[in-house]
Amino acid sequence: MEPKQKGLMLDKPKGLQGELLNRQVKLLIGLISLVTGGAALLVFWWYLKFSGDLQLARSMAFTVLGVGTLLYVFSISNLKEPIWKAGVGKNLWLCGAVMLGLGLQTAAIYTPVLQRLLRTTALGVNEWIVVLVTGGVVIGVIEGVKWRYK
Repeated sequence: MEPKQKGLMLDKPKGLQGELLNRQVKLLIGLISLVTGGAALLVFWWYLKFSGDLQLARSMAFTVLGVGTLLYVFSISNLKEPIWKAGVGKNLWLCGAVMLGLGLQTAAIYTPVLQRLLRTTALGVNEWIVVLVTGGVVIGVIEGVKWRYK
């Protein structure tokens, strides 16, 4: 489903003993896990401490994890080119899946039945800015690793 990448056939074969997860991929797995998990915990703690609202803190952590993942998937879909060169809209299936995921995430936050089930609450503009900035930080980390291993 993924469109072909430029220069893909110029890469040397890995061979039978080649690593499935090279150093760059292992580093990305670790960093993405640390940054997204750490950001979700930090955001949860911040909102719980300063608002005293457990539902808001829970909703923020849930949304930081959910939306962050939906945003950075475009950055990791091509580890050879930066996100702005690889093109976000080239894989229509991925775009559709991300849109579906965003729809489900917003339903979990704004639909009363799902709010009761998941114990979430509606987020305001300021909360969405925090969510998007956090997602941007994760993309920045990924792009930094891609640049380093270029």
